[in-house]
Amino acid sequence: MKVAEIMNRAPLSLRDDETFGSAFERLRDAQVTTIPVVDADGVYEGIFDLKDIWRLLLPRAAHLNRNSIEDLSFVSSSLDRMKDEISEAAPLPIRQFLTADDLPVVYADSPVQQAILLIDKYGETVAVVDRQTRKLVGTVSAWQILDALR
Repeated sequence: MKVAEIMNRAPLSLRDDETFGSAFERLRDAQVTTIPVVDADGVYEGIFDLKDIWRLLLPRAAHLNRNSIEDLSFVSSSLDRMKDEISEAAPLPIRQFLTADDLPVVYADSPVQQAILLIDKYGETVAVVDRQTRKLVGTVSAWQILDALR
């Protein structure tokens, strides 16, 4: 089975010049965990996801790598302080929050197993891009794969 058979061909996306605040609201309002980011020409730039929000709210040592600290009982940040951190980041362009982990992609003609591998490694949704132009043509999520397996 190829990715093209199950991908979402009209995914929600963000422009790379949108702000963190706008991206935060769209993620929350759509109740999704990831949204692809594209430039003005539709070329895939990365993913804005919950991890971008968590990185803002967690101490740096908590997200350095998979073996980072797990006990945060020493942190005493209030809900108001976390809201302030979101507000402070709100005017910043989301391109500042994209990381190297945001770039893995599949192509419409990729086997679904390639998407499974990337979803397992990087997160719930993977961008599907055109091989020549790198323009976003869709997304494939873990849920779409599970639905196809019914």
